[in-house]
Amino acid sequence: MPTPSLLIVTRRDATEVDGVIDAVGEMGVRVVRWNLCQFPEMESASSYTMAPFPKLSILGDLTPQAGWIQSLGVFSVSSSLDGLPREVALSECQAFIYGVCATLSCTWLNDVEAIARASNKLIQLRLAGALGVPMPPTIVTSDWQDVVRFRQIHGACVVKAISQSYWGYGLRELKTYTVALDRFEKLLPDALKYGPAIVQKEVNKKTELRVTVVGGRCFTVAFARSRCPEQAIDVRQIDYQRYSYLFTATKEWPAVEEASFRLVRELRLGYAALDWVVDEMGHPWFLECNPLGSFKWYELCGANGITEAIAEALLGLTRHES
Repeated sequence: MPTPSLLIVTRRDATEVDGVIDAVGEMGVRVVRWNLCQFPEMESASSYTMAPFPKLSILGDLTPQAGWIQSLGVFSVSSSLDGLPREVALSECQAFIYGVCATLSCTWLNDVEAIARASNKLIQLRLAGALGVPMPPTIVTSDWQDVVRFRQIHGACVVKAISQSYWGYGLRELKTYTVALDRFEKLLPDALKYGPAIVQKEVNKKTELRVTVVGGRCFTVAFARSRCPEQAIDVRQIDYQRYSYLFTATKEWPAVEEASFRLVRELRLGYAALDWVVDEMGHPWFLECNPLGSFKWYELCGANGITEAIAEALLGLTRHES
C-alpha cells in the first residue's frame, strides 16, 4: 500500500499548521506544504492539465489523497506591485489557485468551492434562518433609508463588512471591525453609495463563544465579555494576552454546538470556526462562520485536541481515497 500523502495550502507565518504537520507525520503521512505568500515570485508552480488527471509541479511524483486549504492568503505580488499591474497579477494568481484546488484529484477537508460559498455572509445568514438557528435581526443594504427604518424598529445597531475584514495594498493595510451604528452614522450614508454593508441589531453581550468544528468533533471557548473592562464591540480588538484569564474552554452549550454542527454540515465543510454571543438573559445568537478560521489561541485557552482532530480528519480522507 502506498504511503498516504497530503497537500496543505497555507502561508509561512501560519504556525498552527506546524502542529498538524507533526501530527500527521507521526501517523505516517507525507506532507507537501504550499506557502502561497511565496507564490509566484519566490516559489513557482505549474498545473499540467493534459495529464490523465490534473497535476501540480510542486508535488513532483506525489499524488496526494487529501488536502487542507488552511489559508488562501496574500500572494507575494501584493507588496511588490502597485496599481493596475498589481490587481491584474492578483486576479491571475487567485484564478490559478482556485482552479488548481478545484481540479486536483485529492479530497479536501474544505474544498475551495465550499470555502467560497461558506465565506459569503449572506448565504450564512439565509441558511441560519432556514435552519431555525437564532441570530440577531439583520439587514444587508446599500440604502441609508432602509437602515434608518431598521434602526427605528430594532434600536441600537452595529455595522459590519460583508466580505473580509482585512485588506492589504502594497505596504498599506486596512482592518475593518464591527462598530456601533451611532459612531458611524455620519459616514455611513455616503459609504453605502459605494457598497452595501451588514447592519444588525446590537446584542448586549454577557459571553462570546468561539465554536471550532472538525468533522464530528466540537471545541468551544467562552469569553467572559461582561467581565472585560475594554468596551470594544469587536472581540478582535481586545488584548487577548492581557485578558487571557477571561477565555475558558467549556462544554456548557450543547445546543450551540449542535446548531454549529448543522450549519457546518449544510455548508459542506469539514472544518469551520463559528462566532456566537450570549445576551444578558442567557440566550445565544449566531453571528458568523469562518471556514478558514484560526484555532491555536483557543487551544492555548484549554480547547485541547483541535490539532489532533484536524490531523485525524485528514488521515481519514487519505484512507478514504486509498
